[in-house]
Amino acid sequence: MMNRYIFSLLLLMSVLMQGCKKDWLEEKRDLSVVVPTSIGDMRRLMNETNTFRNDYRMLAVFAGDEYYVTDNTWNTMTWPISRLSYIWESDIYGGETNVALWNGPYTQIFYTNIVLEGLDKITAKPNELEEYNDIKGSALFFRSRAFYALVTQFALPYINGENSNALGIPLKLKSDINEPVHRSNLAESYGQITNDLKAAVQLLRIAPEIKTDASKPAAMGLLARVYLAMADYEAAYHYADSCLALYNSLLDFNELDLSPRYPFALYNAEVIFESALQPYSSFVGAPNGRVDSNLLVKYDIGDLRREAFFVKNSDGSYSFRGVYNGATGLFGGISVNEVLLIRAETAARLGRTEVALADLNSLLEKRYRTGFYRPIQQNDTDSLIDLILMERRKELLFRGLRWEDLKRLNKEPGRETTLKRTVNGQPYVLEPEGKRYVFKIPEYVLIETGIEQND
Repeated sequence: MMNRYIFSLLLLMSVLMQGCKKDWLEEKRDLSVVVPTSIGDMRRLMNETNTFRNDYRMLAVFAGDEYYVTDNTWNTMTWPISRLSYIWESDIYGGETNVALWNGPYTQIFYTNIVLEGLDKITAKPNELEEYNDIKGSALFFRSRAFYALVTQFALPYINGENSNALGIPLKLKSDINEPVHRSNLAESYGQITNDLKAAVQLLRIAPEIKTDASKPAAMGLLARVYLAMADYEAAYHYADSCLALYNSLLDFNELDLSPRYPFALYNAEVIFESALQPYSSFVGAPNGRVDSNLLVKYDIGDLRREAFFVKNSDGSYSFRGVYNGATGLFGGISVNEVLLIRAETAARLGRTEVALADLNSLLEKRYRTGFYRPIQQNDTDSLIDLILMERRKELLFRGLRWEDLKRLNKEPGRETTLKRTVNGQPYVLEPEGKRYVFKIPEYVLIETGIEQND
């Protein structure tokens, strides 16, 4: 997917010389045979956290409606991608020829394909089988997540039976960099993602060693997210429910210490899988990125999320600080609050009102100051869905999920959103069916591969 020079030099050297640590390379000093061959080699590749921790869905934040910047801030942005995606320009790359938003996922895919191919050549001994399966499941999980980052930004939302043959993404399923490249259709793209994840569910351990590792609940949670984006609500409900059956721990915001700059600890109890959205831009965070006041007023008196999620700037505006990784940057992982809201929404859409209300109330009672929360009672299906969708907005900010919600909800009459911005007096509008919901593929990729560009 990247041009061949970058792919062969940057990625191959990264895999063989960075990812596998000195102890592995010292055993294989002849570079002609630096090829992973053992289960231990495969684990070392999958343990390359600097590669696999990143989630490259940052365009979904840059172009979304969760923040705004002042004219002065926008005028000082030097990175074309963050600057131009903010106003939904057609070409957002400014001639850049090493775009991490495209290259990063294919780096991860390259690693995972090496692992999967290597594992196919190994017959695990009985005492190695659990580790073998977990490594294979991890490779499938991370490959599917990388494909998903690409399809959410560089392809249309999938509507089963309506646009199955629309352009999807190139599905690299082999590590061979000389393999011809073509764009699969949407049905094939989403089919590969969901099939990889379903296979991963059968292979992964329930409890990861650390939360940057793949796990069975993480794969189920990601399946729930993918199926929600596809508007396959029965499947999304099933996997959300299955995930929560294995891991369901909510933070009580009454017990949070809100005095630190970032009140949510890394690997906190609500996190199922820890990941960071990349490449991060400081123009999204405080004090540059400001949260829309129309969203802030949606938080009721007694709702602790207003204090936990936002910091007040010197000019009276507010910025987001509620990341689940305890530091500057944005959380891109999977957590119980997201999965619980997926189950609540899909339950409401499927007529399982009692489940939807139980999930919504169990979440919100831990978000409000003790004594302030009054359980929601709502039997009208559409009104309940709207309530849950609003809670998704208030609960899951700056995770790249709002962009996916906009794309799927724009297909529902009455739930469409027209995005509007004004920069230096110039108005910019993104209509619900606007083409800029699908980002252009970087030009250097087209030149190298010959694949089709998006409209």
